[in-house]
Amino acid sequence: MNHHKIALLTICFAAFHQLHAQSQLSGSSYLIPDYHIGEKYGNIFSRTIATTSSDFQPNVFRISGTATYVVTKVTDSVVSFDSDVLYDGHPESQGHPQIADSGKAVIFKGQKVPYLDGSGMSYNPLIWGTPPAQLKAGDSWEINLTQPWELGGPGWQKITVISADAADQTVTLKREGNGDGPFDNDQKEINVVKDGKTIHMKITPGKNHWVGYTVFKKGIVISDELLVTRPLTLTSDSATFSANQRQYILLNQMAE
Repeated sequence: MNHHKIALLTICFAAFHQLHAQSQLSGSSYLIPDYHIGEKYGNIFSRTIATTSSDFQPNVFRISGTATYVVTKVTDSVVSFDSDVLYDGHPESQGHPQIADSGKAVIFKGQKVPYLDGSGMSYNPLIWGTPPAQLKAGDSWEINLTQPWELGGPGWQKITVISADAADQTVTLKREGNGDGPFDNDQKEINVVKDGKTIHMKITPGKNHWVGYTVFKKGIVISDELLVTRPLTLTSDSATFSANQRQYILLNQMAE
């Protein structure tokens, strides 16, 4: 074999090795944010809760808004932000939230609590689990959710890598799971309308199932959608109704 062919094979092998290495970047490269003071993030979000039954008129609640966050301080344990959140139809709210425990907790007005939102600005290991050392399309991992969260009860969830772009450090994940019991901050009562009359009823939730896709870039949410469905039993002093409920969230990174 002549020197030109050897050189060409060496270049091809090096290129293949580099491409292979890029296709299996560490999970942290895709999913763990690297915050810097002065960075600004923003998102647009919405949430819908629809309760339906053959026994009463559909009951639908919707809310939407925008949020911006500016990084003000970064330490080994806490990242601090100035936030500006506007739920449409409500007064604008400014704050100084902090993310702690690698995204598993938030500190607001001095109180540290688990971060149980179904979505958000960045990757949350409390909801998503710890990613594998390497990530590529087809990889998956599982997590036991031990407490109620925004869109599910305690249960089990599987995360699957749909695609991973090493050059852009962007990954698309599918999450699907099942839970049981109430959600975090779940609705306990509801007013429904039957035959023109409003009936106040208590809610007993059944098992829930959720599924959705999320795109992360270097740990920041670019787009997110999640749908959860569950049966409900509604009771009052005079009636018992069976109902089905859909809840879903949509979140997209907002242009600055």
